[in-house]
Amino acid sequence: MSAQEAQHEVGRRGGTRWRRALTTAAVAAAAAGLVLSTAPQSAAATPYRNWNQAPSNAAGVKFTPCGDVWELWDNVNDNQYARARFHYKGVDDTWKYPIAVADGYTRTQRNVYEKYHIYFQVYGSTGWSSSVEYHTNGGC
Repeated sequence: MSAQEAQHEVGRRGGTRWRRALTTAAVAAAAAGLVLSTAPQSAAATPYRNWNQAPSNAAGVKFTPCGDVWELWDNVNDNQYARARFHYKGVDDTWKYPIAVADGYTRTQRNVYEKYHIYFQVYGSTGWSSSVEYHTNGGC
């Protein structure tokens, strides 16, 4: 084998190793992405705000910690009830339903324990919204 052929052979083999390493890295990255994409939604992905809306804005709710005030809008005039529900973060409790309205707007007070955060959802004619998180203690 000539020197030129030997140099070509080394370059070819090095290239093969490099391609093999890149292929292995790409497969590992793809597998990691698949694992991450099938993981459950983390708490960090839950929006943090004092309002929520049902799909297609069929209903909306707003929670104000100062006074524990709940406001609910049913934006579809269909004689069906819109309602909101909440439960405490980190507590094994059932959903509580503080407010409901059929067609229109209502406002109510519902005592919420001050030392927790809550997750809450709103239901309209298009179904339940996803959860949002908010604090329950607020300076007035």
